[in-house]
Amino acid sequence: MIMPFGKYEGHEVDDLPLGYLNWLVDNIVFNDAELEDEVWAVIESRHVHRDERLRREREAAQIVRVTQSCPSPGLWAEVVKAGMRSIQKKYHPDLGGDHDDMIQVNAIREWINEYVSVFDYP
Repeated sequence: MIMPFGKYEGHEVDDLPLGYLNWLVDNIVFNDAELEDEVWAVIESRHVHRDERLRREREAAQIVRVTQSCPSPGLWAEVVKAGMRSIQKKYHPDLGGDHDDMIQVNAIREWINEYVSVFDYP
């Protein structure tokens, strides 16, 4: 749906910044119920995505904590691989997951690899 007024007139509601959408629902009385429903739907979908992203980041952080406590580089690498395999299976599109979620999982995997590589393991 196209935003019919305001700062983002002519833009898709899906493309509007979350802060602006929140401002709209706090400050505007909608005359168009369809527009109001669309704005709320976008806000709710973004909160769901944010919550999912935060949950995946927590899972990634747990993997990092475990790897930091491992005494052996081979063992921590195994732990990371096993944890990531488990998460990847959960979110892989071919196994019922969502493509966008898998992109986020892969980004977190890259972050873990980068983060863990800064530690010197014996």
